[in-house]
Amino acid sequence: MSQEQTKEGGSKRASLGPFEDSQSILDFIQTTRYQKPFEGVAYVTADGKSYIVAPPSWSVHRHPNGDIYFYNPERNLITPDDITEPEKLELVIESWDDHMHNIEHDPLAKQLGDNWELILSDVTDTSMIIEMISRSNKAAYNWTENRGLERWEGQEHFWSLLAEYPSHHQELPHGVEDEFVRSIYEAKEAIQTSSAVFPLTGEQIDHVITRYHQLKDLQAEGMEAIPTLTWLMGAVMPLNSIPVRSTAAVEQGVQA
Repeated sequence: MSQEQTKEGGSKRASLGPFEDSQSILDFIQTTRYQKPFEGVAYVTADGKSYIVAPPSWSVHRHPNGDIYFYNPERNLITPDDITEPEKLELVIESWDDHMHNIEHDPLAKQLGDNWELILSDVTDTSMIIEMISRSNKAAYNWTENRGLERWEGQEHFWSLLAEYPSHHQELPHGVEDEFVRSIYEAKEAIQTSSAVFPLTGEQIDHVITRYHQLKDLQAEGMEAIPTLTWLMGAVMPLNSIPVRSTAAVEQGVQA
């Protein structure tokens, strides 16, 4: 993603031009926009390119599918809300303060590890969606007033959050790429040698493998590929086989 340092208090800006990687999207993987289109203030350069300027201490990032979101590394805070509006920025910061106070004595907070991030979305005066992701523990969490911090069972939400917010890190979480490569090739072999069923077909898995190697080649040439790699892995994983009930079991279930 194109980012530049600006004079506005060290904030950063992101280009709103054409997708830099036109091959980043695979049509058989869910690539609908995670967020509604950005409707905030965009500036135009002399050559006609538009860009967004983030508030101080924030950076603005663009998803390979075009989504815009903001990141504050000092607070480990992600939000897709339009914090270029001062009122929204104030709400998001106040919500961050409140949440950090709320989890201060939550026993589950100690399990987040050092590499965690808080995601606040749809923030209003009365409600918001609160999620957390631990990149070191490969886990996702949600928080509600009644139940406090809860860890999602399984890893689906962890991978989903990686796919939704892939563009603000220069590296993949530790172990993620190895797990992705192992899973994708194990699924390919299982489809070829057994009757195993996966969310993707063998042909689709081949497309994913091809795209992965294309991105690794671009990365080896010095191109920025981490956002698209992160999205690809998050969108595909976890790649687990789907249990298939036998015909006899189905018939017994119907008779019952």
